[in-house]
Amino acid sequence: MEYNSNNYNEILKALDLPTFWEGRLKSKTTKKSAHSLRMLDHLGENVSGTAISHKLYSENTNVRKHAKSIFMKFSSYDSFKFLENDFDREFNALDEVRIHTSLVKRHNTKPLPLLMRWVNVAKNDNYKAFLISQIAFFKQEESASDLLKLYQETNTIVVKRAVVETLGSFGYRPASSVFMEDFNYVDRSIQSAIVDSLGSIGGEDTLSFLEKLYFATENKELLISILSTVYTIDTNKTTYNRIKAQIDSDFEKQIVGYVELGVN
Repeated sequence: MEYNSNNYNEILKALDLPTFWEGRLKSKTTKKSAHSLRMLDHLGENVSGTAISHKLYSENTNVRKHAKSIFMKFSSYDSFKFLENDFDREFNALDEVRIHTSLVKRHNTKPLPLLMRWVNVAKNDNYKAFLISQIAFFKQEESASDLLKLYQETNTIVVKRAVVETLGSFGYRPASSVFMEDFNYVDRSIQSAIVDSLGSIGGEDTLSFLEKLYFATENKELLISILSTVYTIDTNKTTYNRIKAQIDSDFEKQIVGYVELGVN
């Protein structure tokens, strides 16, 4: 059966459900407020940002954060204001889900503003990294040059890694030389992200770098990632076969089998 949004909205109006839950939201009982917010969230476009505005500054953390995310989703005025000030205290994974859901909802209506605006003012590194991941998700490639500048300026692992992953998803070629020059001076988790990112960017310079890196590294997980990346982007398999011809350890032979079986 097809979902008839017009009938659904008419039923909600006939039963006056938005008004009922908006009235119940005014309860001073946290449990009732939290339940009402969940229901209003489900009612979708029938709810206005104004309806939940008096819970935006609730002393209860869960109620306050949920109200902010709903406001962002449905408000017609200044709907992104809570992206400032790191969204809220003690930013966590649930906050990420709520914000992402709200951004998707807004994006389905019209293009989002550039999220780099809030990356630049964020103080919480985890929140900043989350926003960068959203830049990748919504394909805001206009921010690529600013992200590369941020990568060069920050020393925070979680932020650097998020930038590497995002620029890789864009296939942003100016980043490849920066990543390769920086490789030996960054955390292992960033190194792994760089290999994956270079695989997305591609190019002969990338193949040359990865070939040298393969014989220079002793990190077994990185060896797998490097060889898999080379196999994927080396269309004529010249570089891959050259590496393969020099492999003599049992472990590396297992990598070859894993890579060729996995990719094929």
